[in-house]
Amino acid sequence: MARLYILNDGTRSFDDADLLSDILIGAAPLADFRVKVEPALGRALDLMVGEGLLVWETVSDRLGVELTSSGLALASEIQKDKNIMALEKERIEFISPLLTEGRVTEFLKVRPNNAILDL
Repeated sequence: MARLYILNDGTRSFDDADLLSDILIGAAPLADFRVKVEPALGRALDLMVGEGLLVWETVSDRLGVELTSSGLALASEIQKDKNIMALEKERIEFISPLLTEGRVTEFLKVRPNNAILDL
């Protein structure tokens, strides 16, 4: 889930995408990014589970989701259509491989005054 929230934040606008990309390639400090919990994303995931497109799973000891066969088929159709969410798909294709589970853990550490506390 944390990775989805970070990707959601990092694909929402040009500025957010630029900042997240810069952090992931080492051109900006991680402290500049704040992970925001977007309630609408959680609701959208719940709706997708209800429609049989996703199932809740444990991923790297955290709550996550996995596409069902119906979800994979729909995602494939969306991916093929160059007019649907073109900019967002481009951002995700660049950012996603750089945002490993190890990097997600770094984003989740509390940083008061740039000091890292692993809670």
